[in-house]
Amino acid sequence: MTRVDLHISDTIPGIYRALRERVDGEVRFDAGTRAAYSTDASNFRQVPIGVVLPRNPDAAAEAIRVTAEFHTPVLSRGGGTSLAGQCTNTAVVIDWSKYCTVVESVDVAARTCVVQPGIVLDALAGPARIGASAAG
Repeated sequence: MTRVDLHISDTIPGIYRALRERVDGEVRFDAGTRAAYSTDASNFRQVPIGVVLPRNPDAAAEAIRVTAEFHTPVLSRGGGTSLAGQCTNTAVVIDWSKYCTVVESVDVAARTCVVQPGIVLDALAGPARIGASAAG
């Protein structure tokens, strides 16, 4: 038998409305999206409360403020390639992979770069070719 936290289930409509009103991005609480985000490359399955795809880091910060107001857990998800269940949980998932994928700066001399959280390693191939290294 599955235990349901009544506090969370009772507040889901309010969280959804607040996120839709205040966050610049996509807010998805439909069953299909929740099912798609319930797994990663591991054997674990945890259905999230909902998913937010922020258009920028400020929108993600607003999503976190909303979830804090509702005392609701948050899970930050990058590429969803975890092999041990780290990107699945009963939480509002913030998925960075659609919009927040910019390489903001590359400092070849210091061998560093600043990237947004949705970046994947392959996107650093260009900066690596000019002398930076994604693997350090």
